[in-house]
Amino acid sequence: MTSVVVRSRGHERIVGRSDRALLDPAAPGARLFNAATLRRAALRRELTCVYQPIVHLVSGAVLGAEALVRWQHPALGALPPDTFVGDAEASGAVSVIGRFVLETACRDAFRWSTATRRPLDVWVNVSPFQLATGGLAEDVTRALRQSGLDPSRLVLELTETPTSLDLDSAAVQLGDLRVVGVRVALDDLGSGYSSLLRLVRLPVDIVKIERELVAGVCDDGHCAAVVRALAALATALDVVAVAEGIETASQRARLLELGCSLGQGFVFSRALPGPAFAAMLDAAG
Repeated sequence: MTSVVVRSRGHERIVGRSDRALLDPAAPGARLFNAATLRRAALRRELTCVYQPIVHLVSGAVLGAEALVRWQHPALGALPPDTFVGDAEASGAVSVIGRFVLETACRDAFRWSTATRRPLDVWVNVSPFQLATGGLAEDVTRALRQSGLDPSRLVLELTETPTSLDLDSAAVQLGDLRVVGVRVALDDLGSGYSSLLRLVRLPVDIVKIERELVAGVCDDGHCAAVVRALAALATALDVVAVAEGIETASQRARLLELGCSLGQGFVFSRALPGPAFAAMLDAAG
């Protein structure tokens, strides 16, 4: 059997041809992450959450964190979500992953808020597939009840996918959750398939300005103009604008000039495991 060398963090591992598709989404038979394997990963505690801070751009204060799922694959090591979430959606297992992230993130956020004695928000990505199944409200309610987290501290971040979304049904489900205090964020404003229509039709509290626009704010006048317009649109609609993918101090300063008050990105911190994120909060006081 042909083998493939996988390099990760300075180490090499030999995996079989059957694992090659896990590394190359274009490879034949790439859809190896089916519902059964993903459910087993959840049961075996191979899934983990890491957290990237959401920061106030003026003060630098950490206001919360976005929860990002990782898979500690026994053969391939740590896998980012873009290598398996597509398969989870296609196979119907995305709800399993969604429940895991909701429960883990709410539990961790409750611990942080209790330890620091100040409110901290946690942002959890929600796929349109989760809305399509109609079980999102039940999953959110269970995660909040089990964790003890105040609903106002949870932000559901609706991700962009090429899959069509029933906006009327989504608006009802998200509206019901907002009644109990949960907030809704719209990801990747400024690109994608239907973000502006979703902004109009869905009950949105927060918009996230996508990272490619943020990357160009210092040297591309068109990017800067679009970001300024999106920030002004957010203000006009009484929603909060958050800039994604901030990598330099210059970008941070320019985004403030353009009207953004919150952001996240490597300039502040990479995504951290829960204990490391808690330690960062402790160090910040």
